[in-house]
Amino acid sequence: MDERKIYSDGVHSIANDEYHSSSGVSRSSLWEFKRSPYHYWHRYLNGGINLQESTPSMVMGNLVHTMVLEPHKFDSEFVMRPEMDRRTNAGKQAFNAFTMTLAGRQSVTYEQVEHANAIQKAIIENDLAFALLQDCKIEQSIYFTHQATGIQCKCRPDAWNGSIVIDLKTTADASYRAFQSSAFKYGYFLQAGFIHQGLNSIGLSLEKFVFMVVEKESPHAVALYVLDDEAIDFGVNQFNTLLESYAQCQQNDKWPSFGLQVLTIPNYAQYEVIETEFEHE
Repeated sequence: MDERKIYSDGVHSIANDEYHSSSGVSRSSLWEFKRSPYHYWHRYLNGGINLQESTPSMVMGNLVHTMVLEPHKFDSEFVMRPEMDRRTNAGKQAFNAFTMTLAGRQSVTYEQVEHANAIQKAIIENDLAFALLQDCKIEQSIYFTHQATGIQCKCRPDAWNGSIVIDLKTTADASYRAFQSSAFKYGYFLQAGFIHQGLNSIGLSLEKFVFMVVEKESPHAVALYVLDDEAIDFGVNQFNTLLESYAQCQQNDKWPSFGLQVLTIPNYAQYEVIETEFEHE
């Protein structure tokens, strides 16, 4: 039985951990369902919610989001970790004592904070990126009920001002083709579709969805990508199709994995064969 807290439909100003521990289908959980219903069941229904432990990459992502979007929350969400040699008994004792002071905050190193500061500086110095973030609602949680299935969903836009939504992404390569590939691979179009439906539920239409993309490594180049109507429609269709499939699995209490499929030769392999034949003529 799902014992997570249920929030009423609408906009809620709650902390990030409260959002993630609350009831409701999110973009990340629906993306896990897209991988296969069985993967979703294993992570979210098999004996309770198995929340993913924070990796160094996830901590860095949270740190960047805080430094860029809500720098005033740094002290309440992070603690600078002093240098200590955990290979020694004294270092182990010092580390254990330090962890007792965290009180739910994440520990970060000086190098991580300097890295996040450099990314923040790159965005601030980009006139358009900086302007887009002014007077925005930051990290507000929207809960809404999907009309076709009656399932409650939730989304948490990074920043939004009326009908304009800004989503901050860090990446290794912010160039057009590289980010376009990442957007498809990691479900960013679904994310836009999710937020589109969330805004509709509170009487707002999504006019512009902007990905604010900054490279992780120096010189931290910044790119701004506005989704066109076709991309948003693609995300909305993904959202509706996946949620209807999710509802069927929930109703039947059946969560299949990959099943029986016919394996074909991928297109790129066929092109390799053609190229090889030409080379030997």
